[in-house]
Amino acid sequence: MGVSEARTFAGLAVSRVSVVVLMVLIAGCSSAGTTGSTSSEKVSVDPASGTASGSISSDSPTEIARSQATTAYLGMWQDMAAAAKTSDWNAPNLARYATDDALSAISRGMYADHLNGLVTKGAPKNSPKVNSVTPSTDPTTVMISDCGPGRGGRGPVATR
Repeated sequence: MGVSEARTFAGLAVSRVSVVVLMVLIAGCSSAGTTGSTSSEKVSVDPASGTASGSISSDSPTEIARSQATTAYLGMWQDMAAAAKTSDWNAPNLARYATDDALSAISRGMYADHLNGLVTKGAPKNSPKVNSVTPSTDPTTVMISDCGPGRGGRGPVATR
């Protein structure tokens, strides 16, 4: 498969995600993009199984929301990366962490890639930071910033 056109994963997927189960703010890699983050949670996703694991320091509603949102965010990226390998817009795992407008945007983007003969090689490199959890007593919104996969040459590339 020749490389006649290459785009970073960020150009393929970040632009597709508008609203997910959680609200996500894609920010630059500067320290200004992560202000307000006091989280010390560690969350990772096993690329082979797509499962996320992590630890949090307490069982407070805020800490639980931080952990669940970060797990969902990383899971969404892993599911998108897996589907993007074949531009499978109907991949059932896309609906595990993305719903409504976000799922529609991801699927439409994958379909466009399929029509254009594009597939993605590689995996995203995420570094999510939780910026805020509101309200603190019964959280409904978690804002996450991430340098974004593909920036600076990191991450997957879509090719023909």
